[in-house]
Amino acid sequence: MKLNDYRDLIEYAELSPNRGKLKNPDVKASGENTLCGDSLVIYLNLKNGKIIAGKFEHSGCALSAASTAMLLDYARGKSYKKITELSGEQLVKLLGIKVSPARLPCALLPLAILKSSEK
Repeated sequence: MKLNDYRDLIEYAELSPNRGKLKNPDVKASGENTLCGDSLVIYLNLKNGKIIAGKFEHSGCALSAASTAMLLDYARGKSYKKITELSGEQLVKLLGIKVSPARLPCALLPLAILKSSEK
């Protein structure tokens, strides 16, 4: 799914089925973006190294929430290793909207968290 503008982004972030918590996750990764006040926890269930389920708990800006929701949509069925090897540019491309340099830390937060907690 590509987002057309920030209104789409806000709606996507608020209505994401990826919001919530997984019981007994194989991966639980958390982090913050202190510049924007974002706080994020990502939960993943894996099977044979592939992501079979993902959820997140978030407070902060819509951009980091939408980026997390988009990343989890994209990650389902893919290897955990492949997801942690994504570049920031690839994640921003998934979002499909222009992200200003000042907002990049928000957009890249979920990827940074997963990379820092790589299994």
